[in-house]
Amino acid sequence: MARHALLIFLGLMALPCISCSEAVGCDGGEFRYEFTQRNLTFCKKLRRIDWAFGWSLQEKEGMISIGFQARLQKRSTWVAWGINLNGRMAPVMDGTVALVAVQQPNGTVLNTYNLTRASALSRSHKCLPTSDRKANFVNFTNKQALLVDGTIIMIFATIVHNSFVIANTTNDTHHPILHHLWQDGSGADDQFCLRGHQLDLHHFDNRESLNLSSRKTVWPDYPVDGLRTAHGVLNIIGWGILVPVGLIFPRYFRGVVHTLKNWQIPHILIEIFAALLGTTGWILGLVLGSTSTGYIYVAHKALGTIIFVLAALQVRILFLSQVLALRQQREKDDRRSTKWVIYHHFVGYSLLATIILNIYKGFHILDPPLGYQWSYYGLLIFMGAIVVLLEIWTWCKFLSGRALYREP
Repeated sequence: MARHALLIFLGLMALPCISCSEAVGCDGGEFRYEFTQRNLTFCKKLRRIDWAFGWSLQEKEGMISIGFQARLQKRSTWVAWGINLNGRMAPVMDGTVALVAVQQPNGTVLNTYNLTRASALSRSHKCLPTSDRKANFVNFTNKQALLVDGTIIMIFATIVHNSFVIANTTNDTHHPILHHLWQDGSGADDQFCLRGHQLDLHHFDNRESLNLSSRKTVWPDYPVDGLRTAHGVLNIIGWGILVPVGLIFPRYFRGVVHTLKNWQIPHILIEIFAALLGTTGWILGLVLGSTSTGYIYVAHKALGTIIFVLAALQVRILFLSQVLALRQQREKDDRRSTKWVIYHHFVGYSLLATIILNIYKGFHILDPPLGYQWSYYGLLIFMGAIVVLLEIWTWCKFLSGRALYREP
């Protein structure tokens, strides 16, 4: 309970527009007429533009009619929709039975595929069509694939209702839960062996568990898009912006305020605030990683942990350097303070390089609009230009001071 409360709270920190979690009527004008033409009752938009899903639950006949709509991407030649009956809380490829519409020169061909663990792990081809045979105890009837307007593929079918996972509530009311997945990819040979889809976050997200009675999404049960946005924003502001700004103060403003205590105050406050935001974003990333199934970004996670460790070391080094600085005031020949300062600088610059690398990897994973990415890169370039100017000014001041010192 506490875990779900934390997920919802953090997700609301930056909650963008998420795909509809509750379905609406197919006849509301938001969906193509092919859905209502086949008497589908409820429809919902999926996470991708012009992708939609509709269904009609026929309880007396024990049947469910489904409709799926997908817009072909530039290089896409096949789209798929499937169900998973493995009984898990989240749908995965292993054990999925999929209807795959393959675009061929002579038209659209619809086949049924059984996805095993071996085919799910294969990045080359998914070559397990079962054609019209009964697939994993799922009986697809009235199968049809349409190509509409040259770019939209629609799949329709009827499925036996008893094949779905049944969830029991406290009042023993049965609610059919549909674990379904959808996907697209490029390439299929003459034997209808499919090339694997892209391995990015947008393709990993093409799945959900849907309560057909309440029309609500039951998995994921938290605002995943909001959590990802909050994770990215917190890390960019904390690690990616405030840490470089905090590094500027001790390097270039030490001579402006002559008292050691005063020039360190903004440096310490900025870095502490940056560490708080960045650590929150890092924890949020760990939560996202623990709730994801079927994929993990090892390098991004490892770099994030290294950043947290280096930041924790910086706090400890800062404390020790202050203690040694006070001792140095009493013992003027004590060189240990200088060693800690050098160590502090080395860890700080290593931290900055790791931060920039990991933010770049985060951009590659989340794939936000290019405007957001280049805004951050532009800010980095702007701060870099300021650092160059301040470095030139510092050296000019240093060299001019040496010249005046050497005059007779």
